[in-house]
Amino acid sequence: MKRRVSMIRWKLLLVFIILGRMANASSQADSLLNDYKEKLASIFVVPSATLDDKYEYQPGYVLVNKLSKPQKNQQTVSKIIIDLRDGKKDYLAYNFPSNEILSNVSESGFIHKINNSALLYEAKNGADGIFMHDEEGKSILSVFKDSTLSIKKYEVVRFPKELKRFLPNKGFDTAREVGIGMSNWNRFSWRNLGLYYFDNQFTLNPSFEELLDKGVLFYSENIAEDHAKLVRAYENHLLLIESKIEQSYQYDTVGVKNELDEVSLNEVIVEQTALRLSAYRNSLALYQKRNILPLINVDQINGVVSDHRKDKSDDFINRARFYLPNILNANDSIKTLNLYISLCDRQDKLIAVSEDLRRIKDFEGVSKILVTKGLAEPFFNSSLLNDFDAVLVADEVDEITWDLLAQALFGGISVSGINLKASHLTDLGFHNAGISKSRLAFSLPEVVGMSTDTLKRVDKLISKAIIEKATPGAQLLIARGGEIVWQKTYGYHTYSKRIRTSNEDLYDVASVTKLCTTLPIVMDMYEKGIINIDDSLIHYLPGIDTIDKKDIIIKDLLLHQAGLVSFIPFHRNAIDEESLNEHALYSRHYSSTYNIKLDQWFYQNKNAKYRKDVFQGIQDSAFSVQVSKNLFMNHNYIDSMKAMVYNSKLYEQKNYLYSDVGYHFLHLIMDAKLKMPIDEYYYTHFTNRLGINRILYKPLSKFSTNVIIPTENDKSFRKELLHGYVHDQGAAMIGGVAANAGIFANSADLAIFSQMLLNKGEYGGVKYFKPETIEYFTSRQDSLNRRGLGVDKPELDPDKQSPASLLVSSSSYGHTGFTGTMVWIDPEYQLIYIFLSNRIHPDSYNKKLIELNVRTDIQDVIYKSIISN
Repeated sequence: MKRRVSMIRWKLLLVFIILGRMANASSQADSLLNDYKEKLASIFVVPSATLDDKYEYQPGYVLVNKLSKPQKNQQTVSKIIIDLRDGKKDYLAYNFPSNEILSNVSESGFIHKINNSALLYEAKNGADGIFMHDEEGKSILSVFKDSTLSIKKYEVVRFPKELKRFLPNKGFDTAREVGIGMSNWNRFSWRNLGLYYFDNQFTLNPSFEELLDKGVLFYSENIAEDHAKLVRAYENHLLLIESKIEQSYQYDTVGVKNELDEVSLNEVIVEQTALRLSAYRNSLALYQKRNILPLINVDQINGVVSDHRKDKSDDFINRARFYLPNILNANDSIKTLNLYISLCDRQDKLIAVSEDLRRIKDFEGVSKILVTKGLAEPFFNSSLLNDFDAVLVADEVDEITWDLLAQALFGGISVSGINLKASHLTDLGFHNAGISKSRLAFSLPEVVGMSTDTLKRVDKLISKAIIEKATPGAQLLIARGGEIVWQKTYGYHTYSKRIRTSNEDLYDVASVTKLCTTLPIVMDMYEKGIINIDDSLIHYLPGIDTIDKKDIIIKDLLLHQAGLVSFIPFHRNAIDEESLNEHALYSRHYSSTYNIKLDQWFYQNKNAKYRKDVFQGIQDSAFSVQVSKNLFMNHNYIDSMKAMVYNSKLYEQKNYLYSDVGYHFLHLIMDAKLKMPIDEYYYTHFTNRLGINRILYKPLSKFSTNVIIPTENDKSFRKELLHGYVHDQGAAMIGGVAANAGIFANSADLAIFSQMLLNKGEYGGVKYFKPETIEYFTSRQDSLNRRGLGVDKPELDPDKQSPASLLVSSSSYGHTGFTGTMVWIDPEYQLIYIFLSNRIHPDSYNKKLIELNVRTDIQDVIYKSIISN
């Protein structure tokens, strides 16, 4: 009996052991089952809006339009992918372009480039990857795979309907065996997958492993249903080797994160901003019947803009006037016309556009351009477009502004796109064409590798200068790489704050005249063989052979090392000595007699009068030289001024000493050799051809005082506020046109001129100088003299004061002006810096702008804003 009980106990124990093992095996099987189901779910890409939170298995990738903070206790194994197919709005200056915009870009490799940049940008902001179309229109999901930041790209196909085109045709004799004689249930399951089913004949077997090797993910908007289909296929041995999932979809997440932490977000933002703008620019498309674009000889163009847009504004024509100052609205009185531009963004306005063309039929040789935005395909099928010579096409997105279209039309940006909506234009005889960049454009600091946040510091510097009354106002322009990225105005014309400063305002730029006017004229004469800068003055100036200056060479005049004095006080030499009553003209001490302050501890005798045979308050045939609004000079006194120049002191040592007298000699040479006034020569050969009208002498001949910044309230000489008349006394006494001073300008036109120099003598498709001429004149000529030929250069000796920031390159050059101006050009950084102010208003002895180092401190900030620095 005991033996039987013992046997029963052993049998029961054995049963429990067996059952336990069976239970353990069942548990392991369930674990394995869940494991492969999770792996199958990991190859699905699912839009977040369609995600079923109750479904047991999370997809591998979830598509979102933007990142959001996870909710409390929310956990997900899915990778968060930013969906960029329809574009994306974020905090950058430009939205990410949609697939439609990118499809218009013809530049080879551009989509690949912006894809990789967008991946880095989104990953730095916390995403796992991005989803967008490639050059072939395929849907591509991109992620970083390992610590080297190598990129893995997967093609995403809709499951199951798009899967057919990816699976290779294979018979049943593959390495993976499938049981002979599929059951009807197997056939039904396979058919429900939607894979290779033709008339109930299973003649093809998909090799799913090869599909995974290619890098393919499944797009699903019903993860529960589609995942179940894939699980059934796996369980019935129709698809998939489990190890392939492990091999194809493994990531070194930690390594990627660590490497991303080392990447500069600023540099990523710079690159992404530039590429986004480039996408919008490159999506513009041009179609021409005859090659009228690009527009080159702007001095010969008389243009009109006719506006047929829904919301009319001046954005297009205002930007067009940067390139073509004399362009008119169609409503203006038109006397001559050879360029007609029509703006249209409405289908129903095409007839009105066509009727407008009839108005100009009497003008011969008119080039007709249609600029469109946001129009659908039917618009471009109309035969009414036959009357145009060119059509510029853009899609309707906020980033493509009419301002941008104006820049494109005038060569500020290149045009190279192909617009599918406008493809029918080829049936009307148009051909897709391009425009190369040849002029300045407008963009943002980040586009050219600079930081907006850093540049904002200049606002504080200039505001502080205005508060401390270093200047009542200013213009500031910064350009880099052919892009104007900062064009701002500050303050007012005067401290009375009646007129705010604008970008159109004209400043007396003083000695910047030497850079923007005298330099190009001298270089032009040099290239044409009119002068040899190694020749002495005796070769060019009659009557100089009898004085001590006959052997001075032109090169030394440009370098300020001819031994000449700094300046000649022409007006002081016209003082009526009797009016001083045997007193001195100046005193170091203030008194009732010496109460006209000229500088710190320097005062003029209030009784001083000027000779009546030299100056008077009314203009007539003898007193024909207008010095200021209410002062006129006897023209014969100009000969006396010339004699003063000839007979001025000459130092034996030819050391560097800044001298305006050298530029008086240059002026005399130009007058002798050019056979026309230097202002006329300058306008004809340079400003007119460059398309600028706001670099000029005697601005009151073309502009009102409302756009001219006043300078000194001159109590010493002219006894009035100088408003539209040059401040420099010597320049004023020869009529306002001189080689050393006299130019009034705004920052925008100075930027165009500076860009021509930076382009080695070329701008807008016109060549003004040979590159070697620019290089020669702007290079340092002497180890003991920092200057170039007609330009200032940074000081290399740390013990000497430099005119520019210590951060500029040694190849940079420019000039400053007494009135508080500065233009500086840096070829190494492709940088232009222009600062204009009227620091001498109302008193020329106000040196606060200089004492505060405003101009060079601004320049410091500019160079520190360059990301690579």
